[in-house]
Amino acid sequence: MRTALAILAVGIVLVVAPLVGSAATAGTPTPAEPTGTLAVGVQGPGDSGQVVVYEDGEKVLQRGDAVSYHDVSWVNDTHLLATYADGTDDCERYGEFPGDTCAKTGFRIIDTDTNTIVREWTFETRTLPNSEVHDAEALGDGRVLVADMDRERDP
Repeated sequence: MRTALAILAVGIVLVVAPLVGSAATAGTPTPAEPTGTLAVGVQGPGDSGQVVVYEDGEKVLQRGDAVSYHDVSWVNDTHLLATYADGTDDCERYGEFPGDTCAKTGFRIIDTDTNTIVREWTFETRTLPNSEVHDAEALGDGRVLVADMDRERDP
């Protein structure tokens, strides 16, 4: 029994000592100055979804015209590909569902020089929650690969 306790005590010391030692000798981290360009998609809450672009830590573009934006990636130096979801009154594809909120989802290509949408692809969904296009990738030849979350393609 004493041998087992001794082995356990040595094991604890071997695990805890490096953790205590590194915590005691670690300095305070200094945040790096933000550099470069960063584009992000913001999801809500409510109708406050946005695409925001920062250059060297300064906000240079903000577009807030959807319930949510998800994946945002650069197509080229001045165009962003952004997936989004938004409400709509156009629910013809699914008829009327009492109590449900019809929505639309898809992607937009945004010109960052003019903050305008230069291309959009969208479709209706049965509901907004959990039905959004969350990822899209520009394939380089004008086509866009889209990852959907729901069953919209099989009405």
